[in-house]
Amino acid sequence: MNGPKISIMKAFGPLLCILSIFGCAYFNTFYNAQQYYKAAEKIRLEKYGQALPSNGIDAYMSAIKKSTIVLEKYPDSRFRRPAMILMAKSRFHIREYNLSRQIFLQLKEEYPQESSEADYWLSLCKWKQGKFQPALNELTAQLQIVDDLELKARMYFSMADIYLETNQDDQAMQYLVQGAELMNDRNERAEIYFRLTDLAIAAEDYELAIEACRNVIRNSLTSKRVVDANLNLVKIYRMQEDWDEVSSLIKKLLSDESFTAIWAKLELELAKLDLANDDAESAISRLEGLTADYARTESSAEAYFLLGEYAVMHTHDFEAALKSFKQVTKEYGKTPFKKRAQVREKEINTFLATLEKISSFRETVTNTDSMDIDTTSITEEVSKDNDAYAASLYSAGELWAFHFDNPDSALSYFFEIADSLNVLEWTPKATYTLVYLLNDAELEEESTFYKESLLAKYPKSEYAQNIRKTYNIEQQADPNYLKLLKAESIKILDEKTAIDTYREIAAVDSTEEIGLKAVYALAYYYDLSAVIPDSALKYYQWMESRYPQSESFLQVRQRYETMIQLVASMKQDTVIVDESD
Repeated sequence: MNGPKISIMKAFGPLLCILSIFGCAYFNTFYNAQQYYKAAEKIRLEKYGQALPSNGIDAYMSAIKKSTIVLEKYPDSRFRRPAMILMAKSRFHIREYNLSRQIFLQLKEEYPQESSEADYWLSLCKWKQGKFQPALNELTAQLQIVDDLELKARMYFSMADIYLETNQDDQAMQYLVQGAELMNDRNERAEIYFRLTDLAIAAEDYELAIEACRNVIRNSLTSKRVVDANLNLVKIYRMQEDWDEVSSLIKKLLSDESFTAIWAKLELELAKLDLANDDAESAISRLEGLTADYARTESSAEAYFLLGEYAVMHTHDFEAALKSFKQVTKEYGKTPFKKRAQVREKEINTFLATLEKISSFRETVTNTDSMDIDTTSITEEVSKDNDAYAASLYSAGELWAFHFDNPDSALSYFFEIADSLNVLEWTPKATYTLVYLLNDAELEEESTFYKESLLAKYPKSEYAQNIRKTYNIEQQADPNYLKLLKAESIKILDEKTAIDTYREIAAVDSTEEIGLKAVYALAYYYDLSAVIPDSALKYYQWMESRYPQSESFLQVRQRYETMIQLVASMKQDTVIVDESD
């Protein structure tokens, strides 16, 4: 009875061995493809929302390569279908959407049972190729007919991504919640809730953010996510000004050694809590202690930034602030506070240099006064070169008010420009800023004074226009404009009166468009009608000095250059005649 069995084994043994080796070969190849894909997916999820790093792309490419071997060398194996799916997904994630689409279409044709999966990915390809609404429409329709809960969950997540990309965060959060409820994999569910936390915080939906954090803690199988979720809870409680919850949770986490990785960040949160409660002494002590205990870390970099901010905004110790801001990048080169610290450094250096310019200018004027030169005040001397001085005053005031949050210190600089200087570029601007600051400080009477001053002295400036719009003030007719209309209407019948009117406008409105038109008319009159070259040249020069790029001057520029030569020639001829006499 045993003989035939042994002979059969001898006959088929080698064949079974070959088949076994053959089966192991394509199994191992597909297994390797799966492992590469899993590694790539892990990298992609960890970098979610960021560009896929090169090691992630390499892992997807390796998965594609191994899947291709399965499809080409073992086309009839049971791994053909999963290898096609894996390859198509990998193509999608490295942005080869057309190739991915072709494979999914082929999958639908060969394996109709995979139609739901294929249709889902085909919709994603449409989304990535810019067809947002068609992709959403298809996914919405698929949700109605798909029974697989995991696939439904992924559809919700993908729809959330599309809404996020189109800045519809509220809709995105709704789909993330729906998808997370259907997700069976705890770790993936935790990742979704972690994403939801960030969105909810940004939307200031703190109740949803807290619930999302708790779900991360309940579901995540990785200690890092649990730690990060607890830290997010601390931040959310602080934002809600729920001081008891913040303090209680921080103390709990600081006593648990499994959270040592975030102890420095927790110390930072305690310092921020102190600052929020106006306990500056405790906050500064914590921050300085943190820079010593956790040197050269991301937390120490943020601590230095906070120390710099406090010095700028509260003690106004700009030298100390500079030292702190310079230390930020030295502590941790990749800190998110790097650019903000650099901006602060630039602002402070500009501010200190501006104060030096102002001081130097005032000192120069004071010294000039002491030498018994004919000056009655600093302002009179300043008026000789007040553009640069006014610019420095405005810069100092602007930095105080809008960068260092100290409008009270800024007011004196704007007052000096508005009350003592007459600089077309800076005086109306400073006056406008005063209106804003005084109004913000609820000093209504003073604000009204400067508002009326701006409208009276610079009625056609952009700042006056803004005042009128803001306070719904009707613009009054410009008297110079009415004079110009009158001169234009009578210059043929009463040329002398028209010329006198043009002169009046030029005398009082020499920097506005109306004045330009009046001077243009005067230049034309003295050049071509009255033929008085010196007077014509005077008005041409006025146009060149004030509006060299204006359409009016460009029209007469060639004539002006001719006039210069003509007047010079006439003077030369006069000299020659005098000498001959």
